[in-house]
Amino acid sequence: MKIAIVGSGIAGLTAAYRLHQSGQQVAIFEKENSLGMDAHSRTIDVGGHSVRADVPSRMFNELEWPSLLRLYRKIGVAFKPVSPTQSFGWLNGKTYLKLSTANRPWLLAKSILDSRFGKLVKEARRLNHQGNEDLIAGIAPDQTFDSYLEHHEFDTEFVQQFLFPTLSSTLLTCSYQALENYPASIVLAALKNLADAPQLLRSTLGTRDVVNRLTQGIGDLRLGTMVENAKQTENGVEVRFNGQVEFFDHLIVATQASHAHRIAPDTSAQSALESFHYEDVHVVVHRDEALMPAKRSDWSTFNMISANDSATAMCSVYLNQFHDEWSLETPVFQTINPIATPDPDSVISSAALQRPVVKNESKGSWEQLKDYHHRGSTIWFVGSYAVAGVPLLESGVKSSESVVQQILNSSQVVAAES
Repeated sequence: MKIAIVGSGIAGLTAAYRLHQSGQQVAIFEKENSLGMDAHSRTIDVGGHSVRADVPSRMFNELEWPSLLRLYRKIGVAFKPVSPTQSFGWLNGKTYLKLSTANRPWLLAKSILDSRFGKLVKEARRLNHQGNEDLIAGIAPDQTFDSYLEHHEFDTEFVQQFLFPTLSSTLLTCSYQALENYPASIVLAALKNLADAPQLLRSTLGTRDVVNRLTQGIGDLRLGTMVENAKQTENGVEVRFNGQVEFFDHLIVATQASHAHRIAPDTSAQSALESFHYEDVHVVVHRDEALMPAKRSDWSTFNMISANDSATAMCSVYLNQFHDEWSLETPVFQTINPIATPDPDSVISSAALQRPVVKNESKGSWEQLKDYHHRGSTIWFVGSYAVAGVPLLESGVKSSESVVQQILNSSQVVAAES
């Protein structure tokens, strides 16, 4: 079969790899001049040293990212533990809590202010215990995370100064409002997988190595090529790009849902695709220490810094510690959704990304998309938004593997019938 894939994030590259391994003819269309999964990563030159940093920094563990880990092992990606230290403080630089184990704050924690430390850790332990019990018993499908926290009367200070800063700028990467409206069952399941996993990991050689391994042997990489639209015809899928037309047996659209429905507007998946929403995510790589704790002794791998009104927070990743193999003397940071502007002279790179927002309504959209694929088609949609759960690399891999299997199954049926 001849199959076109639009988009080269983890979903598109997973589909391309799986199809290529099964002997299909694959063409990857990418509007940018580099493959999307590695498009924002940067080579940093500081003090005569050159290092490579993923943007955004990507992490995973065995429980929340099982499909990703299986894929990485299959293609030979090496990975290593990430130092899980975490600090919490205010925009004025004052730190009130340091943790040695970010996923289990009740273990090996160091208090900056003892009274606050005791309350936060006690509530974190209670959320872990209560959440595990409720996941077993069953949580109402329409219960939001905010209503769950309110129902169990979790301390406001714990929520605003520990829980929301952690989730909104790392795992979920969304606004506080979006976090409040997240389905409680999805957040609690993710928290359990974070707490139960023994280690937080990263790929040793970074995203570029992952991309190279996934595309090895695929010769038809059409970078700088914008797919304008596509439609199903008697001859297959008609794909229009750069003023040209080409026919394929199948098309996999591995872009954001908001772009996917414009590429193929005539499918019955249109209403589902239009229902997915996104928030902007701003990631800045820089050298401005003002976006870190005031005391260097408080610097951790992940530094959660809240606004004075506790309505939003940012995470500054200390890249020299995240990449423990670096030998840079100059500190380099990656700040996610900065709530303060770094010194322009310190900025190495700035990327504007988008992240799917999950709400209770997303469950219906996931089911619509699943039904569309099961009815059989030659145009398919994959991405981190496309399956139930937190939109992560994991969900991008899962959605692609499901679609690829359906394509291969349908080709076997056709071959048998003929």
